Amino acid sequence: MIELAVNLAALIKSSESPDLKFIISTHSPLFYNVLFNELKAKTCYMLERFEDGTYALTDKHGDSNKSFSYHLHLLQTIEQAIADSKIERFHFTLLRNLYEKTAGFLGYPRWSELLPDDKQLYYSRIVNFTSHSTLSNEAVAQPSPAESATVKLLLDHLKNSHAFWRPQSA
Repeated sequence: MIELAVNLAALIKSSESPDLKFIISTHSPLFYNVLFNELKAKTCYMLERFEDGTYALTDKHGDSNKSFSYHLHLLQTIEQAIADSKIERFHFTLLRNLYEKTAGFLGYPRWSELLPDDKQLYYSRIVNFTSHSTLSNEAVAQPSPAESATVKLLLDHLKNSHAFWRPQSA
């Protein structure tokens, strides 16, 4: 996939026709990133489908780490659950996955190293227990208010401590 993106970028750059335009569509963040970087930030757009069946074509700034990677979907899902006060146990699994992806991207050997320093072990145990409980048939889907507050606290900590990209306000 990387080779294909590099070769496609080279083909586009070698075009001598000023009237020739290229439209490339992909669902692959890796393919997009390689193509984006090879073409040195050409105009890019993102087609988004909404739940009501409508679509929007928006300008896309930066590589996939800045707009359409899976980690941003996880982030938005957790943020929406917090905003709607509808946090469930599975949100701990999504939160752990988000921490794992961020740790891998930043080069940390363990996701728990990104947790607040003063209570790393405590928060790690909470996330591990709620996301990997072997007693799932005995667990209640709705977390306690304290557990829900922990999801928000850990998400805010991750976003604020590890430089998540934020779209600029208009």
